Amino acid sequence: MEEQNLALLNEIIDILKDEKTSELLNYSQDVLKAYFDAYAGSKGVIDYTTFVKFHRDFEIFPTLCNRMTLHNSFYTLAFLNNRTEGKGYQKEPTLNLQLFVQALILCAFQSKGFGQNINLTERMIRFMKRMFQSRGVTIVKMKLGKTR
Repeated sequence: MEEQNLALLNEIIDILKDEKTSELLNYSQDVLKAYFDAYAGSKGVIDYTTFVKFHRDFEIFPTLCNRMTLHNSFYTLAFLNNRTEGKGYQKEPTLNLQLFVQALILCAFQSKGFGQNINLTERMIRFMKRMFQSRGVTIVKMKLGKTR
């Protein structure tokens, strides 16, 4: 499992080196903050159960990403979150906003729904477009008390 996580970390590093991907990451973080906050609540982080719920509500799981992709993305990045925030070992791993967005990019990168010949930027745009057309948007609006 550790070798698989290291391979995934290397993939993340390669993905984030691309300037367009880095710009997309920054933009995505701004766009997705309200959605993240609706799921994170006052804690400001999300756990694995909430991560899967988000993906289910936004119709990413199981249509675009399978459970293994979600699991690997979450736990690899949660490990980074624990390390960067100096928490050491935690009973319940979590993701902050930045790592949550990176996990979404990883899911888009590994998504089975867009074909093999599409670059990461286009893949992420299609991924987010699909998210924003899902019932997840309505769920978040209801959580925030906005019914129109």
